[in-house]
Amino acid sequence: MTTPNHPLRVPVQQGPVYADLDLADLGAAEGRVSALVVHESSFGNTRTIAMAVAEGVAAALEGDASVALAAANRVEPEMTQSVRMLLVGAPTHAFALPRQSTREDAVRQGATGPVMSGVREWIGTLPVRSRDAMAATFDTRVELMRHLPGSAATSALKQLGRHGYRTVEHESFYVTGTPGPLLPGEEERAYAWGRRVATEMRAALAARTGR
Repeated sequence: MTTPNHPLRVPVQQGPVYADLDLADLGAAEGRVSALVVHESSFGNTRTIAMAVAEGVAAALEGDASVALAAANRVEPEMTQSVRMLLVGAPTHAFALPRQSTREDAVRQGATGPVMSGVREWIGTLPVRSRDAMAATFDTRVELMRHLPGSAATSALKQLGRHGYRTVEHESFYVTGTPGPLLPGEEERAYAWGRRVATEMRAALAARTGR
């Protein structure tokens, strides 16, 4: 699976993905975006998984709605209020979501992602929903940690639940070591996961609204 490099409105499968948006782009797309995939990435692995998830979501929606992909530090919290499906991903740092100290550690190992803020801080600023939107989370983590408890995805899902989102599920995707790369097949698995989760969300939201 290849990751598109286009800055905006990338046709993917049967629906569009607004990829790598900045604040102005997301503001322009607001109201046309029904699903939002937000990510934080240190070495680029989580961003790759996020794009695959977004492609899967777009395929599930079959062109009936638009999907946006953006880094957490490029999404104003207020812009999420019209979004019904939110999928959030981050790398697992110290069995949880990254924080400034763990991002600084990652930079010392060659990471190029943001240091001051990411998914943890972004979720903390989200407006509280009234159970009218659904959320799922994902993370990347080192394969050797597969069977250990705690992950960025579980932490993020709990936070989103406290912000009034109807939480669906979380999933982990694996890298061979801290900088990566992803294990073979993980992009394809992320695509399948995004497609399945979006299908379930779509059905649940339709049942809630009677549509």
